[in-house]
Amino acid sequence: MEAFVSLELVGRGTTGVAHRVRRRSDGRILVVKRIPLSGLDETKRATMQSEASCLQRIRHPSVVGFVDSFIHDNVLHLVMEDAGRDFGMWLKARAAAGCPPTDEEFIWRAVIQVASGLSAMHGARVLHRDIKPDNIFTDERGVVKIGDLGLGRIMSEQSHQATSSVGTPLYFSPEMCEERPYGPKSDVWALGCFLYELATGRPPFLASNQLALARRILHSPVPPLPARYSPELAFLAVKLLEKDASLRPTAQQIL
Repeated sequence: MEAFVSLELVGRGTTGVAHRVRRRSDGRILVVKRIPLSGLDETKRATMQSEASCLQRIRHPSVVGFVDSFIHDNVLHLVMEDAGRDFGMWLKARAAAGCPPTDEEFIWRAVIQVASGLSAMHGARVLHRDIKPDNIFTDERGVVKIGDLGLGRIMSEQSHQATSSVGTPLYFSPEMCEERPYGPKSDVWALGCFLYELATGRPPFLASNQLALARRILHSPVPPLPARYSPELAFLAVKLLEKDASLRPTAQQIL
């Protein structure tokens, strides 16, 4: 890590921590995610390294850029571009400051950029599997990028679906709630949840426990967006949150 000067902690998750750093060689500001590998068996080590594989597979303006990866002192280091702060922090800051509802034009720009990134990922046979505000980033210019591919899955040429239940339950698709095979349309469902949360400040479905949450995702209608938003945005939210995955658009069709 002599190549970098640590500036600040930017995130802490179940697998590791991320710091904003300055690269000594050229002064570029980057983010380094550190994932301890000690005590992990080969399968779990491979899983931890899957994020690097997914990032290397995709080069797109709406996906956080991969710079380098290396193992030092049995810690995996992922070096990525600095994409700004995540929307989880952004939403909390707006709520704390009593900001007015999110501007519709901003929502459209954010959703289109995420859809563009997802289209590139799905075209490269990568599922994100954890699309949520905490894993979507924006900078002061309004550029939006998908990040944190730690649960990403590269699909084989023979398989277009995954079966393991990973991710964040608030953003689970109906097919994930029922533990059925799922594919790119589950990322599209989560994008619908992201759209809804930008517009209302909360996910579309809430409950006191995971079983009740699954029931609501499976059986409750999508609560309507506030009337201040256009019928076109409300229609898109409903289409992204179709219970039947076959009726949801692909990420490419959103564009």
